[in-house]
Parts: sequence; C-alpha cells; structure tokens
Amino acid sequence: MNPHLGLSDYYLEVARGYVPNAITVHKFGEGDGIDTADGIVDIWDGTSDLVASPIKTYTWSTTADIDTISSSNDSDTMDVEIQGLDENWDLVLQTVTVDGQTKVTLPTPLIRVFRMKNVGTTNILGNLFCYVDTAIVGGIPTDGSKVRAIIRDGHNQTQMALYSVPRGYSLFIKLGWSTIAGKNNTANIGLFIKVRSFGSVFRELHMTALLSAGDSVSTRPYEIPLKLEEKTDIIYSCGVTQNDTAVSSGFHGILIPDGSR
Repeated sequence: MNPHLGLSDYYLEVARGYVPNAITVHKFGEGDGIDTADGIVDIWDGTSDLVASPIKTYTWSTTADIDTISSSNDSDTMDVEIQGLDENWDLVLQTVTVDGQTKVTLPTPLIRVFRMKNVGTTNILGNLFCYVDTAIVGGIPTDGSKVRAIIRDGHNQTQMALYSVPRGYSLFIKLGWSTIAGKNNTANIGLFIKVRSFGSVFRELHMTALLSAGDSVSTRPYEIPLKLEEKTDIIYSCGVTQNDTAVSSGFHGILIPDGSR
C-alpha cells in the first residue's frame, strides 16, 4: 500500500498504480472526411474512405465474432496489441503479429474491440483492419459492415471515440472534450454523446455545438464523475455544416471494480 495515498491527487495515484484494481481509461478518436449529406456520423477511423465505402455508422457485434486482422500493405509484419472484451465481456489484451495482407486469426475472439496499437519496432505502412472474418482484397475487407477497428496509415493506433465497460467494473468519466480537428475550420458541428446500457438502446447523454472560429474546442468536466455500469457502450457522434470536415472527441475516466471502496 502506498504510504502517501490520501496525501496527493487521487487520479495521479491511480495512474501510478497505487490504487488496487483501478484502471485509467483515456479514449479519443477522429472522424475524417465527414460531409453534410452523411447526417449523424460516429467518430472513428471508419469515416475515411479506407474500404469500399466509408463506414459512417459504427457496427456493434452481438456475439464474440471479431476474430481477424490484416493490413493493406504486405510489408506490415509488426506486433499489434488489441484491447477489447471477450464473450463474457471480460477485458482482454492480446498481442498479434501482423502478416501483411494475409489474414491472421486472433487468439481470443472478441465481442468488443476499442483499441489497437503498434507495439513493434517499425511503423505500420498500410491500413490495418480488425474485423469479423470475411472476404478480403489486398488485405482490405470487402464488406465494411464487418470492420470493427482500423489503424490508419501514419497513426500506429486506432482513433475510436467509443468504449465498452468490462464485466464487473463501473466506469467513472471525469472529463470529455471535442474539437473541429483543423481540416475544415469553416464548419460548425453538432455533437452527441450516446450510451447504451446492456440489453437496452442508445440514448443521448449529452449534446453540444462547436462553432467555427479557428480550432473550436469544447470541454466538459464532470465535478461529480459520470458513472457507466458494466457492459455499457458509449460513443461520440456528430453532424457537420461543411463537407470534408474532421472532428475529434474523447474522454478521461477510471475503471473501478464493482463492490470495491
């Protein structure tokens, strides 16, 4: 037990690993190439034209069917860490070696995936896809509805403004933010934070607007942390007033095991 616990900032102590079982969560994402005709778009890597057509609305799996990765570049052979939830909604971190445009099967199939990151020693040269097994051409899934996570060329990590709470935990959100990401600073955006409790439907948790005046930024601190229970999904969505707009959003929070004090 850390002898200094209680004498310094609680959230720093969590980040340092001095609060048993508490886990920091830092989620962020960017939706790129969003047009007015798209309507309300989910903020993640799939908005870009990386598959046959952009995936403006994120598809959530109902079973643990997320089981495959591949890259659009055959030179990609690095290790990638995949973070998600298994069939029991338990947190899983697994490292998979990419085999270029050839399919690689995940050791543990997932019902949710909310982050991939390059943990190898070379940059990802193509676009890396994690998906429900389907046909591919040049490493790219031909059915965009099967895609659950993408690392875009140049990022080495997913940009997904979404998350799902593991079984046995509650998520406490301290701060959320959004910004017009700079690609089209003449746009205004409407922003929606949506949550779905297990077995229910999505509802709007918060709404705001960003006005074009340079890189407009909105932050929302929660003096009393916002609590999301186990198996709850959260996602950021937006609508824009100008074509080819990029929007980024995210939040800070802490996972705490249910029943702990």
